[in-house]
Amino acid sequence: MHRVSFAIVAVCIALTMLTAGSASAQARHSCGNFGTPAGHEDKPPVFTDEPVFGAAVENIRTREIGCRKGRKMVRAFWNGRFHCSQDALRCRYFSYRCRNRRLGDELWLMRCFSSVDRDKMLKFRFGA
Repeated sequence: MHRVSFAIVAVCIALTMLTAGSASAQARHSCGNFGTPAGHEDKPPVFTDEPVFGAAVENIRTREIGCRKGRKMVRAFWNGRFHCSQDALRCRYFSYRCRNRRLGDELWLMRCFSSVDRDKMLKFRFGA
């Protein structure tokens, strides 16, 4: 009887470790900001880890995609290459589907997920 109980407990622990491990193993990256840092007001926006001022994209984060691709997508968004609905709450960029959420008067949150692999995600805040 004790052997059966021990075996069941061991199997339950193993299953718990397997499911918890896959969720925590996703690669997450913090990719900085895109905008104009202090002292560079007359220059075009750049990617930086410094605080940005004025119209900008901040707190760029990715999951299962690298910063290079995340920054490429942010630049495409900034240059108007996302295809958005009329109310701009839903957007598309190739296989990524995005949603906007208003956080404040001039602050929005954009979250994009790949329609092929939902683990791939880009998230950033933008506004003025």
